[in-house]
Amino acid sequence: MRRAPGRTGAEPGLNVWAALGVASLLVLTAVALYLRHSGQPTPIYGALAESGERTIFISLVLAIVPFAYGAAALVRRARLPVTPILPLMLGLTGLWLTAALVAHRGEAIDPIPTSWVVAGQLAAAAWFLARPTTLSRDRLLRAGIVAGMCFAAVGFRVYSVHSVTTSFATGVHLEAVFHSVAQVAAGKAVLVDLPAQYGLYAEVIGPALHLIGGPSVLTFTALMALLEVAAVLMVLQVLFDLVRTRLLRVLGAGALAAVLGYTFRAPVDAYLQYYPLRFFFPALAVYLYWLQLKRPGTWKLAALGVTMALAIPFNLDSGVPAFGSCFAALAIAWLAENRSRRTARARDLAIFLAAAGGAALLCIAVLQIAAPDRQWGDLVRYQRLFYITGDYMLPMPKRPDFWILVAGVYVLGVASYVHAAVTQQARPARAWGTILQVCILGTGLFSYFQGRSHPIVLLVTCWPALLALFIMADRTLRAVRCRQLAPAWRFAALPAVALGAFLGTVFVVKVPHIWSTMLSRADDLVERRETPVTRNLEFVRHRIRDPRSVVIISPHESIYYAETGAAAAVPGAGTAENLIPQDRVAFVQDILERKPRDIFFEPNKSYVHAEYFALLDSPLVQVVDESPDGLLHLRVR
Repeated sequence: MRRAPGRTGAEPGLNVWAALGVASLLVLTAVALYLRHSGQPTPIYGALAESGERTIFISLVLAIVPFAYGAAALVRRARLPVTPILPLMLGLTGLWLTAALVAHRGEAIDPIPTSWVVAGQLAAAAWFLARPTTLSRDRLLRAGIVAGMCFAAVGFRVYSVHSVTTSFATGVHLEAVFHSVAQVAAGKAVLVDLPAQYGLYAEVIGPALHLIGGPSVLTFTALMALLEVAAVLMVLQVLFDLVRTRLLRVLGAGALAAVLGYTFRAPVDAYLQYYPLRFFFPALAVYLYWLQLKRPGTWKLAALGVTMALAIPFNLDSGVPAFGSCFAALAIAWLAENRSRRTARARDLAIFLAAAGGAALLCIAVLQIAAPDRQWGDLVRYQRLFYITGDYMLPMPKRPDFWILVAGVYVLGVASYVHAAVTQQARPARAWGTILQVCILGTGLFSYFQGRSHPIVLLVTCWPALLALFIMADRTLRAVRCRQLAPAWRFAALPAVALGAFLGTVFVVKVPHIWSTMLSRADDLVERRETPVTRNLEFVRHRIRDPRSVVIISPHESIYYAETGAAAAVPGAGTAENLIPQDRVAFVQDILERKPRDIFFEPNKSYVHAEYFALLDSPLVQVVDESPDGLLHLRVR
């Protein structure tokens, strides 16, 4: 039976609990911001070591499915009516997130004028108050949003060797993702000739570069931009379908634009490690799961299973959460169903697992046949180094911090789906199913911040929380429009509006910087500007006698390998990835034993570890030549 206008259908006692929850959030916000500025160390978990934090986080992740099942049983047994409590609580998290982002602005977001933030938020609030529930199918609006996001992806991603500088971004960040690609493109194999810090993506991308002009900085970054654009379009398609309120659609896209692609940072740092390597398959998981919910089908489930199985070797850190989110969402959908309808959900889960298992076995077989000597244990070599031993990690804040809100969004998203599943006669709308999968995915991606707890890392990984937040706010406004909720409930979406206006303003302010960066890189490509890197590249190119017997030790070695077509004569990780001193000592010893025909060494103490300088001290090594920019040409006697 349809509810009368203005009635929420909620019991008075539940509204009291909602009011208490709101008060708790506001108090915790004030405390968090006070501690943030006062610097008082007020731990809320005690002095946990990295292993303790890891144990708690993994326990929380593993508890999602039993938590959802227990919540479903509790709600069904209590016969609670549909209430707006969860949308309200989720909407109010936007207020805390906005305040926390402002407080963290100096660490996570490059400073932007406060007047811009205030103006953006006032404009968004005025629009919201004037027409809060205006639905939109405006194709021109969609096209503008898509063009802006793609512009940002291309503007920050694509560049040639003539735009490479001596900064940390291209001397370490680019090297860590490009080295394995350059080696595979030259005929080497990951897990045979070199370990894999970011997964087996090079086994796909390396050969693909030969199809678009050969391995180079330009072709590699162009392919990365293409992957990012594809992933952004998939996330936007989900946003456009599930968020129909025009204002929320614009602000949601603006919030995502600010974090997707690392565009909130300056100077420019492409940081391909996350966008697109750790972003492509999670975005694909969201898109394919939403597509299956929209028009269910056996082949769509099979395609979901196949792609999620391939996501794991492509990049382990994001592939496992992508696969796990789809599996857990299907499992929760099965558990939350009434007994009479569980058979269909069990069938969906079985199809997904069968397709994933078959794809995984086929992938392993193909890789093993291509290189029988693969050391599969090295696939988790860096996870053992970073995540298990805690090396190069940063501890999580032990005080109230806005990571708690991001985690809270995920918990509320799972609970919202369960509430919708057990209180509705029909299957929950695809919006709730998408929220469930997105929140579980976000929980898995959150492990990156759990290990390396820097505000920038949290801002980069919070995109699933933003997507869920705006979908929930839209559901609330549409319920008001349909008179399922009282008109006053529309103000529950106002904090989400404030958050979207804040992050959208950040993106708008960055647009001129993105534009100037893109023009500068285009000029570099046309004019072929000479830099220390290009001069050293020509130095290497004219002195290589055998491209299969070369060793390069430099902050830009992968660029020299890729642009010359040479391959490392000594197996091992690149300079940026060789993180253990014992491995570096062994690498130098291998050079002296194998005696490659040409060695190029750049004695840059800022980016090259001290162990490599033993080459210069060895009586077996002689200096043949030196470039004007300090790159040494060595040979072993």
